[in-house]
Amino acid sequence: MGKDSVQKGFASIILIIVVVVGAAIALLVVSGALKLEGKVSKSENKPSSVQPSEATKGEPTPETKTYQNDSLNLSLEYSAAWSIKENPAAGVVVAFGSPKESNDDQFVDNINLSTTDISSKPNMTSAQLTDSWIKQSESAPSFSLLDRKPTTLAGESADQLIYTISNQDKSLKGMVIIGVKNKTSYVITYTAEQSSFDKFLNAANALASSLKVK
Repeated sequence: MGKDSVQKGFASIILIIVVVVGAAIALLVVSGALKLEGKVSKSENKPSSVQPSEATKGEPTPETKTYQNDSLNLSLEYSAAWSIKENPAAGVVVAFGSPKESNDDQFVDNINLSTTDISSKPNMTSAQLTDSWIKQSESAPSFSLLDRKPTTLAGESADQLIYTISNQDKSLKGMVIIGVKNKTSYVITYTAEQSSFDKFLNAANALASSLKVK
C-alpha cells in the first residue's frame, strides 16, 4: 500500500470524527436522541471518573472538574458548567456540551476527544495526519480552512486548525487539534455555531491544554 493510500485511510477516519461527529453530536442533543448530562455514563470497558480538580478541591463551587479514563491512561480538565457524556458515538471517548446561552438556544456547542490506534504505522506524524485531513476535508463544498498553526497536545507536537462548514442549514465553525503520542492519535474537536464560537474558544483551548496521557 502506497504512502498516499495510507494517509488517505487515516485521514478518512479523522475526517469522520472531526467534521461529522462534532456536529452530529450536537444535533443528536437537540433532537433528544442523546442526552449530555452532568455526570459520566459509566462503561465497564473504559472505567473513568469525574472529580474536582486538585486546584479547586475544598472550594464550594469548583470552576473545573477532572475527567479521567484509566483504561486509556488519560485525564483532562473541563469547565464544571459543561455537561459530559462518555462514548457518545463510535470513536469518540468523551463529549462535553456547553451550557445553553438562552432558552431558544437549539444547538449545543461541543468539545470531543477521539483516539485512534496507529501502531500499525508507527512513523505516522501529526503533521502527516493533518495534511491528509485538510486534503480530504477540502472535498466538502461547504468546508473552508481559515487557519493552521503548530501547537502541543499531551506534551507532543501537534497541529491546530480553524475551519467553517455547514451542516443541515447551520453555519458552524470548528477547531481541531491533531496530535500523536504512544502510537495513538489524539483528536480534540470544538464545534460551535459561528456566532458563539469565540465565546467558548477559551474553554476549548483550556481543555486541550490540560490533556495528560501516561
